[in-house]
Amino acid sequence: MVNYVRHFRAIQYKMEADSRVTIYHLGLYWALFQTWNEHSFQTPIHVYRDEIMTRAKIRTRNTYAKCMRELSE
Repeated sequence: MVNYVRHFRAIQYKMEADSRVTIYHLGLYWALFQTWNEHSFQTPIHVYRDEIMTRAKIRTRNTYAKCMRELSE
């Protein structure tokens, strides 16, 4: 089971230390985390771009793709 507090502290420190992180990255990460939570933290999970974009408040596919790539890095 995922420990929410430890998980969020760890990701918070990483994101705060990285000057490239924007609000779009935060929204995308949160949307992905919520989706993962809804699937009982199973790995892997299938995500649907349009659903994740809506949850993350990202409007363009280019922004979505760029932020997803950068989060992956």
